[in-house]
Amino acid sequence: MGLLLLLMVQMTTVTARSHTPSSKMRTAVKMGQSAMDAFRKSQWDSVQSSPAEGFIEENGKIIPAASRLPQVAGDSVSVRGTVYYRIWRVVPDPEIKSLKTVTVWCFWKGEGGAWRHTTLVTQLADVEHLAE
Repeated sequence: MGLLLLLMVQMTTVTARSHTPSSKMRTAVKMGQSAMDAFRKSQWDSVQSSPAEGFIEENGKIIPAASRLPQVAGDSVSVRGTVYYRIWRVVPDPEIKSLKTVTVWCFWKGEGGAWRHTTLVTQLADVEHLAE
């Protein structure tokens, strides 16, 4: 009976862990959000993409070039022994000049050395010139 109870507790623990984001994922999301917050506080004209070398075109889409990290990252931060690299792309709206779409990717090396990442997207408005 005790062995069965122990087995049930172990299975519950494994199941609970598999449905929660990893601490590295949570850290990456927080770092992405931190970048978004910094953009919101920045002067409108200073909100620009990280270096163009950090992106490639694939199937007609512009995507981060993970193979070029860390050399082309917009910035990097080390948290508990893991280095996180942020890269961001800012795209002005073609019709509304006071609107920009900002995408932030936060990369880190996962188990086995494969790149992992989170992506956050938001739109920023230049409220001083929104009516123009």
